[in-house]
Amino acid sequence: MSTLYTHVYRNLPTHREPTHPGQMLLHEFLGPMGMTQAEFARRIGVSYVRLNEIVNARRGVTADTALRFARFLGTTADMWLGLQTAWDLYHAIHSSSAAEIEAIEPMQWESDPDEQAEVDAMAADRTSVPERRARL
Repeated sequence: MSTLYTHVYRNLPTHREPTHPGQMLLHEFLGPMGMTQAEFARRIGVSYVRLNEIVNARRGVTADTALRFARFLGTTADMWLGLQTAWDLYHAIHSSSAAEIEAIEPMQWESDPDEQAEVDAMAADRTSVPERRARL
């Protein structure tokens, strides 16, 4: 297994592709709802071509598309973007550039434990930078 998996916080499958968000949309939402791709595309305000390319894993889900899916389906944009991120990371790890990425020499850091705790807290904080600054 590639050592690049250690740099991914998501639990990516190692022996199969993750589910593409378009396949999730088709099999878990459109199929059970009995809705065509054309109708769904019309209802969320995107072209049929755009939606069909997503369903067929020829196009990724953008933040704009994720918000449209979430609004209409009652899900979250994070869910759709998470599926897309898992798909993208899996394919990057298994791409022709994976060996080149693995050959990158990691930076060696000498950090102060207090400073590291602050960095860890910032990474865990889901608010924006301006919101964090406003609290200071």
